[in-house]
Amino acid sequence: MFGGFCFFLSAIEIMIPKPVPFFRIGLANLPLLLGIDIFSFPAFMLLLLIKVLGQALISGTLFSYILLFSAIGTFSSGLLMYSMRKIPRKAVSFIGISLAGAFVSNSLQFLLAVLLMFGKSAVYIIPPVFSLGAITAIALGWFASEFETKSVWYQRVKAERFDFVSDNSQAVRKYKTKEESEQTKSRALRDRYLRIGSGISLFLILLFVPFLPVQAIVMGAALILCATDRQKLNFLNLIFMFTAITVFNLFPPAGKIIFSIGSIDVTHQALLRGFEKAIVLTGMIYISKWMLKARMNFKSRIGKSIEEAFEVFYKLLSVKHEIKHKMIIPTIDSILLSINRL
Repeated sequence: MFGGFCFFLSAIEIMIPKPVPFFRIGLANLPLLLGIDIFSFPAFMLLLLIKVLGQALISGTLFSYILLFSAIGTFSSGLLMYSMRKIPRKAVSFIGISLAGAFVSNSLQFLLAVLLMFGKSAVYIIPPVFSLGAITAIALGWFASEFETKSVWYQRVKAERFDFVSDNSQAVRKYKTKEESEQTKSRALRDRYLRIGSGISLFLILLFVPFLPVQAIVMGAALILCATDRQKLNFLNLIFMFTAITVFNLFPPAGKIIFSIGSIDVTHQALLRGFEKAIVLTGMIYISKWMLKARMNFKSRIGKSIEEAFEVFYKLLSVKHEIKHKMIIPTIDSILLSINRL
């Protein structure tokens, strides 16, 4: 249930354009805040893992280093928030816990941005990222406090008077069918090997052939594959991300000056450095999207948990129109109470 709630909020967040590819407003942290008082430590760790993997599957970034940003941010903030909530008498409110989680998550992701994408110029993203993170954290902390006191569903979960029974007999994922013929299974197997094999090949070329034209061709090929696959391509996000990475890598200047914008010198090597990092990251994301369209079978315990979380996710999507902004807690409460009857 909580994993599916994370996926639902992640899907909303993905639709919001952002110039920094790893930046998250943090909507999906709400179920983590609410889960602190319910789950044991091992169960809470499983929820963190489900959130990371589910977000990567929804956004198509499982095979890119955006997954690393997500994992570092989620586990660092999650562990800190869980620890703070266990302080005797709950001396720290949800708002304080949410702020602390946002701060440690943004700090560690900032360090990764310095190492992997922006270099020292990443310092310029500190004010907007930390400011927006603080505002969102306060809002989420306040909402968690209100939901804790007003939600009938949440009180039932805390009192262990609510059971979630997964209905795995329903085909909740669009590529699942109840009974597949041998011919369909064979096509699915070929499709899986084709996607994974071609994806790995493109990854190897992208990462180990440091020649910009070749990397650009690989990125273009990944975009074409996703387009022919009829996947939705968010070009606004793509342009924002590509531009931001390129601009941030213009500092410090390196090489011959190509042109100047005011006091800013655009230099040859710095511009190529920005293009390369933007192309590699974009290529990784769209290769990942292509590979993730392969039909997968979840057989492990964690895999089954993710599959059940997706079941809740699709149920929430089907009733999202019932959520009314002026009565957000009662309507969300009603949906969660009836989730097994959908």
